Amino acid sequence: MTKIDASVVGGVVRRNPAPAPSATRFLDGKRVLITGGVGLIGSALARRLAGLGAELVLLDSMVPEGGANPANIAPAINMAVAQRLVRRACKYCSFWRPPKEEEFEKIKKALNKIADRFKININSPELKIVEPKGCKFCNFSGYKGRVGIFEAILIDDEMENLILKSPSIPEIKKMALKNGMISMYQDGFLKIIQGMTTIEEVERMASE
Repeated sequence: MTKIDASVVGGVVRRNPAPAPSATRFLDGKRVLITGGVGLIGSALARRLAGLGAELVLLDSMVPEGGANPANIAPAINMAVAQRLVRRACKYCSFWRPPKEEEFEKIKKALNKIADRFKININSPELKIVEPKGCKFCNFSGYKGRVGIFEAILIDDEMENLILKSPSIPEIKKMALKNGMISMYQDGFLKIIQGMTTIEEVERMASE
C-alpha cells in the first residue's frame, strides 16, 4: 500500500495475505483505493464486479488463505466500481441515423426501466444512434479513442447487512438493481444514444 496523503492510501492487491492489512487500513479510518486482477477476488460482490472487468474491487474474503473477514469488509467499504473500456466512435466520420428495428428493440430492452429516470423518450422519432464509416483520422476503423462504461454498487446499510451473510451473486445483483444501480450494459446504451459508441462495442464488452 502507498500513502497518498494523511488520510488516503492506494495500491494493488495481487494475492493473499495482502487483503487483511488493507482491511485494517479501512477500519483505521483511512480512505483506501484498491485495484486488483479478476483472479484475486474471493467475495461474492467482488466476483460479480470482476466478471465485468472490475478496476476497483472488494477485498478477498477467503479467511483461511489470509483474507479479510466479511465482518470487516462490510463496514469498511463505501463503494465498488467495475469498468470496461469500449472504443469511441470517430467524431470525424460517424453519422447519425435512426436505429434499425433490431437495434431499437435492444435499446428499448436495455433502457426501458431507467428511461423515466434519465428523461429518455425511447419511442421518440428523434432517437438516433451513430454509425462509423472510417476515415483517415481513425485509420479507417471507424473508432478513435476509448470511453468507459461503468457499474457501481453503493454499500449502504442494507447491502452491508447482506454482505455479512455471504450472499450469492444473484442476491447481490438483485439488491443492487433494486437500490437503483445502473448496470454496465445500461450505461453502455446510455452512451450509445449519446453518440459516444456503438451497440456492437457495448455488446462486445458487456452483457445484460
